[in-house]
Formats: sequence, structure tokens, C-alpha cells
Amino acid sequence: GGKPRGKPSKKARAKIAARAAAFVPMVLDAASGATYPAESVPRLEHGKTYVREVECVVPTNVNSVLENYYQLGPDELELRVAVDMLEQVMQEPLFDALRTKQQLGYRVDCSTRLTGNVVGFCIRVQSSEYKPAVLNDRVERFLRDFRGTLLTMTGAKFSGYVEALVEQKLHRENNLAEESLRHWGEIESRRYEFDACTSEAAALRRLAPERLVAVFDAAFSAERRRKLSVRIVGKSRVGAKPGPGEADSDEEDDSDYTDDEDSEDDGSE
Repeated sequence: GGKPRGKPSKKARAKIAARAAAFVPMVLDAASGATYPAESVPRLEHGKTYVREVECVVPTNVNSVLENYYQLGPDELELRVAVDMLEQVMQEPLFDALRTKQQLGYRVDCSTRLTGNVVGFCIRVQSSEYKPAVLNDRVERFLRDFRGTLLTMTGAKFSGYVEALVEQKLHRENNLAEESLRHWGEIESRRYEFDACTSEAAALRRLAPERLVAVFDAAFSAERRRKLSVRIVGKSRVGAKPGPGEADSDEEDDSDYTDDEDSEDDGSE
């Protein structure tokens, strides 16, 4: 029932065909009993920050980029929806604080990250004015403050965020291309939860504010977080000092991967 969805565009059809060509043989082999190795994802250690900083290879590119990845754990329904909810609640305040008010750069965002069926969370900032160490410091300051926002959020406001995200989950695809790509995503990940949107919506309505705070602490507290900070330094920022009043809080050797303990205190218990 319902209104017929639009016909996929030529570009969308090509994308579907390419994914099908890649995964149909795998599905057929699996049906015959063949097995494939699982994708391996390195497990980051609790309480550690790993830093990878490189200079931009494009001589004229003045933009610096910070991407902080916070690893949580194996994909399961309750964790997945809690992290999706964290994105829903954090996205606007993060943009308002770092982009609108502090004017760090023109790109500021956060998102759930699912890598090889491991749930994580990413925060990204791109700036032509500040080097990545300064951006990282501002992100960590925001997270310390944002925990208080979660703790003082009213029940009505929390419910509003839940229902908005449920509506997104249950929104019907606009065309067959979108639906097909969603199904192929399930096949590609080998999760095969073709009704994931429905089960995620139900799990969201069971989500308690205390659970969201617990997931926030698991992701971001200094004692428990498993953080990978990837940084690209724009050409105009190579060797630049932090901005006025800023302290570069990273003690690691940023020229390569490091696993020194993160000395920043995020204010969590």
C-alpha cells in the first residue's frame, strides 16, 4: 500500500548494480556453505589516546582537519541506538558552540561510526585558522560541558529527541534505490537485520536518560575512553603556535601513532 515510490535515477541504478556485482557471489557462496573471514578491527585500549598527525600533501591547501574517533564496542541493538541518540542530542549544540560561537571553522559535525560491526562515535572539525591540537582542545572542553547538559535535560526534552529520531528511523525511503541500498548495506555488513529501522525505533522508546549518560561516559571519560585522533595540518598552519590563550594539551609525539595515556581530565567520575 501507500504511494508508489519514484524510479531510481541512472546514477542510483549504476550504484546498485555495482554493489550487487560485488556481493551477489558472496551471498551465493554463503548459501552453498562457503565461509568468509570476518573483518578485523583493532581494539583500542581503555584510557588511551592514539594520535596520528600528518602535514597536508596539497601545497595550496590551508585547511587543517581533526577527526576524533571514540571506540565503544561490538554492534548490538541497545548500544547502537544509544549512540545514534547521542548524535541526535549533540549535533546542534556542538555546531553552535564550535562553529557559530567560537568560529573555529566552516565544518563541525559528529556522527555514529560503524566499522566492521564495531560501534564508535566521531567528531570532526575543519579549520583554516587553527591547528588540529587547538581544535582537539576545544572539542574536549565542549565534551566536559556537554555532560552537564545531559544530566540536567528534562524528561520532556529527552522524549522530544527520542520521537524525532524515531520518526527518522521509520521514514519510508523516497525511492527504490534508497531501499535497495539499505538492504545491500545489511548484506555487506553481514548483519542481515532488514527490519532494523523498526527494531531500532522500539529500542529508542525504551532508552532511559541514565543509559545515555552511561554511554557518554564510556565514550568520553578520561579513564574509559578509547580515542583515536587523526589530524591533518594545513600548509599555513605547519609549525604554527596555538591561538591566544590556548594550550596544546597533547603530550604525545604527533608525528606518528602514539599510545601515551591521555592526561586530559574530562570531569567524569
